[in-house]
Amino acid sequence: MPLRMIAGTAWAAAMTTAGLMVLSSQHGLLGRMASVRWGLGAALAAGGLFVFMVLVADRWFRKASKPMIWSMEAACFCIFVGVPMAMVLIALFKP
Repeated sequence: MPLRMIAGTAWAAAMTTAGLMVLSSQHGLLGRMASVRWGLGAALAAGGLFVFMVLVADRWFRKASKPMIWSMEAACFCIFVGVPMAMVLIALFKP
């Protein structure tokens, strides 16, 4: 169990840090394409939060309110999956 929590924390920290770095990048390819930068950064940061909540926080705080847990996990998962899907749809159907 402790090894899973350490691995989950490291994985979540890597994803969240990568997302925040993408969001704050101003130079290079991502600096020129603001919509891709915002979408990719938000998806990575939300994915990192989702991984942390599922793998670590659920085991630390077992008595937390279940509706609150489900709503927060669902919101992060929707951002993690929905933003890249929306970016693809916008890129495909953009005139």
